[in-house]
Amino acid sequence: SYAMAIEIDISLGEAYNIDQRLSIVNSQDDIIEFDAIFKTNGLESPQHYSIRFIKELKTRNVEFELIHHKLYIENLPDRVSRFEVTDGYNLLLINISDNITNDFSYRLGIGTVVSHPYIVVDGQTNYKRGGGLIPKFWSDGYHWGGISTQISGFYKSSFSDKWSYHIETKLIYANTVVPIEGGEVELPNTSIHILFGLSRK
Repeated sequence: SYAMAIEIDISLGEAYNIDQRLSIVNSQDDIIEFDAIFKTNGLESPQHYSIRFIKELKTRNVEFELIHHKLYIENLPDRVSRFEVTDGYNLLLINISDNITNDFSYRLGIGTVVSHPYIVVDGQTNYKRGGGLIPKFWSDGYHWGGISTQISGFYKSSFSDKWSYHIETKLIYANTVVPIEGGEVELPNTSIHILFGLSRK
């Protein structure tokens, strides 16, 4: 059947983020600027993971991928008491992938960002409890917008007719505008992701 021809990948891993200068804009005359050091803490709950649905079309694969990425900032300026995007700096991507050799392949993707921020500035926040490990994109607290892109290389090897494992390295650039109470912050992210997972045909 058509459904049975769709392969599913699930991966866990960690991300390493490039530091970024951020500007929290409360108004034209009230801007908080600081150099953010991001952490992902990928193996801590809620985990950093990827889930992919893959359909073979002619010589390439077309994929839909959700990457549950997370961002923590601990080196905060005085007026900011919390800055986390841990119910997800979620990346929704449409990919193409193809083989380079029998076991090694590449993946290219483009999509959008669905963020769930917990940011407290001057004691104020617009945070609403979200979905945790499983994002509930339809509920309050999630914000759609911006762009996500990726290029990755991965090794894949089968150990049965139905199952295989893979090891993947991704380079990701994403950018979105996150609303805060009374303002907004543009939140770009450049990151390298290391993932290990299983696939089922």
